[in-house]
Order: sequence, then structure tokens, then C-alpha cells
Amino acid sequence: MFAHSAALGRGRFAQKSTAMKSRLVTAAPLFFVLFCASCSTIDESAIRQEITETLTKQADAWNNADLDGYMRVYEESDSVRFASGGTVTFGWKTVRDRMKRAYPDAETMGTLVYTDIDIKILNDEAALVFGKWILRRSTDTP
Repeated sequence: MFAHSAALGRGRFAQKSTAMKSRLVTAAPLFFVLFCASCSTIDESAIRQEITETLTKQADAWNNADLDGYMRVYEESDSVRFASGGTVTFGWKTVRDRMKRAYPDAETMGTLVYTDIDIKILNDEAALVFGKWILRRSTDTP
């Protein structure tokens, strides 16, 4: 989204000809219509709630040592990308297999907590979600 404003009748705009002001006034309603045509009735609250519930289910699955449940929120496709420890892994199955090797049991999985979640709704089908994760284990907190 963006905002647009113009100060007509002050400064250099006051010196424009009547024809120029007329064109600006004529263009203003068109701008408004085009701008509002791009607006939609997105229920941002419902989208935020769905994302939050998804993250909660994912953390619950992790905390119950259910790696398949944790992975269930990701699309099972080769386009899935997972970045961790300076490595980017591509593909849902590859990510799951890597995680199963890295976290073979409940003790190595520990307890997962998401914090500082920031959700930016892009449209009714996409959002950017940023946050932090904390993993607590009996031996460390990586």
C-alpha cells in the first residue's frame, strides 16, 4: 500500500494555470477509484489467527517429538526451502529426512517456543511471518 497526497493551492501548485488545476481535480477521482479498486476486504484478523494457530500446532507437534506433525504445515513439494546453520535445504522430503537425522528423539528435539512473531498480510493468500524460535534441551539452548 502507499499513500498519496498533494497540497493544491499552496506554494508552486498555486502558480499553476487553471487548466492544470482542472486536470489535477479530474485525475483525483480516477486515482481514488483505481486505488480503491485494488483494495479488497481481507479479514486480516482471521488470517493472523490462522497463522498463529498453525505455529502453535507446529510447536506442539515438535514438543511431542512428532516431526511428521511439525512438517505437516509445509507443502510437500520440491519448492520448500529450509535454511539452518548456514545451509539451505530444498524439497520437503529432503528437509524432513535431514531433520530426522538431526533430531532422532525427544531429547534432541527439546522444547520449541516461537517468540516475537510479526505477521504482515500481503493479500488473502499470502503473508510474511517473521519471528524467533527458542529450542530448550536438557543439555543446551542452541
